Amino acid sequence: MTQTNIDLARSLRECDPQKYYSQFEGVTFEKRVRIKRNLVTWRFIDQPREEDSDDKRVGLLYKSYTEHGIVYSKPPQAIIRDPDNKERFIGKSGFGRNDAQDLFDDWEYMIYDILTFKDNLAEEAFKYTSNDTVDHLPAEPNSETSLVKAVVNAINKGIIFKEDDAILNYLMRIAKSKGVKRHNVILEKIRDEEISYHATMKSWSSKKAEKFAKANGLPYKGDKNANATSLGYCSKTSSYKTIFWDSMKKSVEYAGKPVFFTTWVSGATPSLLQQQRTGILKKYDGMIDTLENFVSQWLDIPKDKIKEKRNRFPIKFNGFLPQDTEERPEKNGEPKEDTLVDTKGKAWKRLDK
Repeated sequence: MTQTNIDLARSLRECDPQKYYSQFEGVTFEKRVRIKRNLVTWRFIDQPREEDSDDKRVGLLYKSYTEHGIVYSKPPQAIIRDPDNKERFIGKSGFGRNDAQDLFDDWEYMIYDILTFKDNLAEEAFKYTSNDTVDHLPAEPNSETSLVKAVVNAINKGIIFKEDDAILNYLMRIAKSKGVKRHNVILEKIRDEEISYHATMKSWSSKKAEKFAKANGLPYKGDKNANATSLGYCSKTSSYKTIFWDSMKKSVEYAGKPVFFTTWVSGATPSLLQQQRTGILKKYDGMIDTLENFVSQWLDIPKDKIKEKRNRFPIKFNGFLPQDTEERPEKNGEPKEDTLVDTKGKAWKRLDK
């Protein structure tokens, strides 16, 4: 498709903007325009997806453009006027389409819808609700990971409150297609990994734990941290079977070297944090007992003989990630926990160093 045959009039005929945007609360359609693509800024902070447009998604959009050109029955990308430059615009929906358009050397122009928003809530929500409709080809709805990001961003920006009802109402607004059951699943994930019910409790996700590990030279994903001197995992203990199996394989791969694992409490509660951590270690010990019983029966070796060599067991617990963020006077207002800790919240002497 060449840029000389973009048909603005056809787009208006086949996709009525007033009808389309009437489904979005607080969104007003101003004008559909054909302008140069380089007049639109696509800011990373406005990207609604969990990650930038990946090659697979952009590839599908590129294929659609190659085979169908512009699909005039679908709305164009949405933009707003740049408040700091009256000659420019800011992209609000259509990041993947923009990346796909970049793959065509001669695509200088594109059709856009200029929008205005009633308030910050309407503007933030639109980025996600526009992905919840089949509004372009091929359409790809928001992933649940992206919806978690949407809620966290809205809370951090002060657009919605962090109470459950506010979160669920927001999910209903931006992801009606998911349904109430999935909304509750997303809420549970948010509470486990992003925003605790309790003001002084820090929630951890795998991504945040990996970032902590990188910053502190802590091993994760076996041998993936080049700054670590040991093997290990920094992960959630939702499945001890996975941790133990992966650790055993990694230890065998490296001729019996120890593998250290660090974890955290999902759904941490201030008054129960010590008990919750203790419960994790009991399950860890229980897994070792089960493994020793298995080896004893398999090789017909008395279990007490196996226990004598427990100190050689290669999978070693290596502390909890900090979660109690209560400001402490004795630490000049710093959080109570800011490094690896034991069950009681005391600083943990790392075993991997």
